[in-house]
Amino acid sequence: MDTDEIGYVAFVRGVDRTGTLTSIATAISTRGISCDSFATNDFRSGTAAITAVFRTSERLQRALARTLERLPAVHQVTILPLADERVHASAVLAFPEGQTFYPPADVTLRWSGDPTRGQPVLMEGQFNQVQATVEAATANGASVVATVILPPHDLEDHDGSEDL
Repeated sequence: MDTDEIGYVAFVRGVDRTGTLTSIATAISTRGISCDSFATNDFRSGTAAITAVFRTSERLQRALARTLERLPAVHQVTILPLADERVHASAVLAFPEGQTFYPPADVTLRWSGDPTRGQPVLMEGQFNQVQATVEAATANGASVVATVILPPHDLEDHDGSEDL
């Protein structure tokens, strides 16, 4: 791995039609960037939200942003370092029956669920803190059910319009 690589998340809003996802994936892969995660969600009013997590240099990240912004099907591109305080994630963990769960003392998360009663644990917080908690929990026998990266609040389309 290149020591100059940084973890990023791209939040892309585009037209909900055939070919949009393919054009975004092609733009990423032709830059030689491999995605750690690629997800679609939040289809409203003909607009789709695509989230991609990847590692690359700052220079390639800027080139990728310019390329994505030029795609005809793309309305908005926001790329943030995963360490940015605005990048939040949710994770659901399943624990062996009877196992207790407490996040590491140095993280601030919202969480619910009681694994001692067979309930999954849902947690939400800044991405790096969620990731650190997931890594600690899986090292102690937990299984990851799901992890979702949440767009920053200022990027959410609250009124359902296509004008972002």
